[in-house]
Amino acid sequence: MNDMKQRKSEDVRLNEESAALPFFSSSEKEQQTKKSTFWFVTVLVVMSILLMLSVASTVGLNEKAVEISHLKEEIKALEKQRDEYVSEMDKKNDMVAFEQYAINNLGMLKGSLIQDDDREDKIE
Repeated sequence: MNDMKQRKSEDVRLNEESAALPFFSSSEKEQQTKKSTFWFVTVLVVMSILLMLSVASTVGLNEKAVEISHLKEEIKALEKQRDEYVSEMDKKNDMVAFEQYAINNLGMLKGSLIQDDDREDKIE
């Protein structure tokens, strides 16, 4: 009986120790290490992709801001040029109005319309 008890206790001890045998425990540790390594690499890849997308969007926004700045400068230059043209056109329109008033109301003649006598000034 004593022998039976000893065998049973050895069997129980073997069952308990079999889970902790070096061969099995290293296999389980390797699987756990592989799983944790896989998840670590996966998280690292996802984070790096998100970081790259963030940097790319920031660069894109910066490029658009620079482009907008250049377009605003071009708009200002074109508005200035337009104002100069409008001013020049107003001056010309004023001159035409003055000329029309002088011809129609005052009876003045334009320099090229004046009929000259066929006189020639001669120095003698």
